[in-house]
Amino acid sequence: MSARVAMAVLAASAALAVAAGCGPERVEYHKRQPGQETGSDSAPIRTADGRTIVFVDRLPSEGAAPAKDALPVGTYMLDEYGKPMSVEQMREIARKSGQDLPPPSAELTIRERDGSGRITLRAAMPEHVLENFSECIREREYEAIWEQLTSRASRHAMGRDEFVAWCEANRTELLAFLNRMAAGWNSTDVIADSIGGPQHQRYRLHPRLRKEFSFMRMEVVYEDGGCRLHSVR
Repeated sequence: MSARVAMAVLAASAALAVAAGCGPERVEYHKRQPGQETGSDSAPIRTADGRTIVFVDRLPSEGAAPAKDALPVGTYMLDEYGKPMSVEQMREIARKSGQDLPPPSAELTIRERDGSGRITLRAAMPEHVLENFSECIREREYEAIWEQLTSRASRHAMGRDEFVAWCEANRTELLAFLNRMAAGWNSTDVIADSIGGPQHQRYRLHPRLRKEFSFMRMEVVYEDGGCRLHSVR
């Protein structure tokens, strides 16, 4: 092959390569499998034959993803007994019924302090009672507990001054109990049951923890449109 022919072949090959590069790009969308990485491991892949493979959570043919509910923290709704349900419970009920998540009945901020320094406590669920109770004990806000967080029966059984003295005398033990209760709230370390109906709930540490804590159980009741601390034993 002469030098002139060789140069002609090389020029033709280069022209074909340029033409191929300028052709329409073939993009293939592959659905990302459950558990597949979403970072650099699933970046687009360019194959030798000119295809670009893109990994996506939802294929273009499936249309836009349905809008996710964006419930603010602290939202809840009441069931047929007037008992507040958590957002997680609401979602589970909606999933089982195949219906859209109903709008929340209220947005709740469980702890607020106004410009004068006064604290307002709110509780729609036992978790709120536990969190407010623990924070108030930690900050020695005993009167706020008695005035806003305890049930009517509890206030009748123990006056304000007696309650304040009791909280201070048992502060260390109460904090240990409440911290352990919060840590095990969604585990088998905390046993939940009803006392005479859904309006009166009891939460107990597992009996195997008895030797570690002076207090073992917390009871809450639903009254006056909220959840209230009934007793700690």
